[in-house]
Amino acid sequence: MPFVDTDWRNAVEFAAATYFGNIYLYSLKEAQSLRTYEAFSNFIYEISWDSTGSFLSSYAENNQYLKIFLPINSKCLYKLDHKSEVLCSKWYPLEKENDFIKNGLKLITGCNQGIIRIWSMENGTCIQSFELIHQAGVHCISIFSNGELMCSSSIDKKICLFNLKNKKILRYFSTTQIVNDISWSFDGHYFSAASGDNILIVDVNKLLQDIINRGTID
Repeated sequence: MPFVDTDWRNAVEFAAATYFGNIYLYSLKEAQSLRTYEAFSNFIYEISWDSTGSFLSSYAENNQYLKIFLPINSKCLYKLDHKSEVLCSKWYPLEKENDFIKNGLKLITGCNQGIIRIWSMENGTCIQSFELIHQAGVHCISIFSNGELMCSSSIDKKICLFNLKNKKILRYFSTTQIVNDISWSFDGHYFSAASGDNILIVDVNKLLQDIINRGTID
C-alpha cells in the first residue's frame, strides 16, 4: 500500500494517507488500524491534525474540496468547497489571549486561482476570503503563532506578508524559485524561505517599524 503522508494526532496515534485516497488512523498500541477514512479517489496531497487533535484535514490532487474528519468515526464531518484546486492549508495557531482566534478552531487554505480562504470548524463555513493577495496559485501558507501575521507564497514566485487582523498587505518579496515552505523564528522577529540557491531572511520587526515610520505600505 503506497503511503504519501503522515501526521501525528497525539503521542500514540497518527494518520497515514495513501496514494489511492484512503486515510488510516493508527495507534502504537494496536496492531491494526483504528479507523479508515475513505477521503478521495485520487492522490492525497496532505493530511494534517489541528494542534488539539480534534480535526483531521485533507486535500487531494485536482480536487476543489477539503475534507475534515473526526477521530471518533469514519464519516466526513465537513466537505469544504474552495471552488478551485486546493494547493495548501494551515491550521491557525491557538493562543488564548489572541482576540482574532478566540472563537474556535480555524483552517486557512490556498488554491490554484490565488484565493486564500479561512474556514470555521464550528460549522464548516468559509468566514473570510482574500482574492487580491496573489494573482497566481497559492503554494504555501505560514502563520506566526500570535495568529496576526501570515506569509504566503505563490506560483508567480512572490511572497506576501499580510496582516490578518487589519487585513492589510504589508510587503511583497520576489524570489528566484517557487517557495515550498516558509518558517517563522520562535519570537516572530524573522521569517525565512528557501528559493533555489538562495535563502530569504526577513527582519519583520524592522520592516514593520519602517512602515510605521513612513506611514506607507509598498
